[in-house]
Amino acid sequence: RQRQMCIRDRYKSLVERLDKGSLNASQRTQLVQLVERLEETEARDGYLLQFLEISEEASRVVATRQFFKFDLGELYPETLATLLEDPALSVRSQVVLYYIRNRDKIQSLDLEVWLESEFKDVRVALVRLADGLPREEAADVLFDLLLDDEIDVRVEALNMYSRLRLDGFEKMLEMTLQDESIVIQKRAVLNILQLMGDPGRALLENSLKDEGTSSPLSLYIKSQLKVPK
Repeated sequence: RQRQMCIRDRYKSLVERLDKGSLNASQRTQLVQLVERLEETEARDGYLLQFLEISEEASRVVATRQFFKFDLGELYPETLATLLEDPALSVRSQVVLYYIRNRDKIQSLDLEVWLESEFKDVRVALVRLADGLPREEAADVLFDLLLDDEIDVRVEALNMYSRLRLDGFEKMLEMTLQDESIVIQKRAVLNILQLMGDPGRALLENSLKDEGTSSPLSLYIKSQLKVPK
């Protein structure tokens, strides 16, 4: 116990030096890493929350790792939301990585925070995490992301919705053939061929009659129908 008190007091003095700006970058990073040496959880958590606000990106990344190492996401949901909106991709990636590795914790998340994120990488990550949600909830989340402003997010959402074979996915793919984006249309064609079998091929053949023979989508459908099953 005496040793732990010495560690606590020494650590406190180092944090005071941090606050005064007298630690260099390497020392700041090491200080954040050493927070795990503290046995008093209240003190440790308090310091970690402080470190997450350091302006230096490298220190925030280390603090974020420690935040999840001690499984603090559920205890501090507001902090978790703040991390998802961190301007540094390297920080946001630590959040995503944690939930990819701990999919059993996905259902405790505030999905609105992820859905409304200004960062495309967060919304794409939500798509990839959707298979850990109950099917009805996954369908609602992915439907919202199918309407995203970013093509990359919509493509990922379409793929996941189809791969999970959620209710109505065949109709969703058929409707997506009319999307304004040729990128989305092409992805729908591939998913139809991969997931719907002969009925899917028939659907595409029928769509050629409506689409005409020279549109970019028609040319793509023709090229894909020629590919051996």
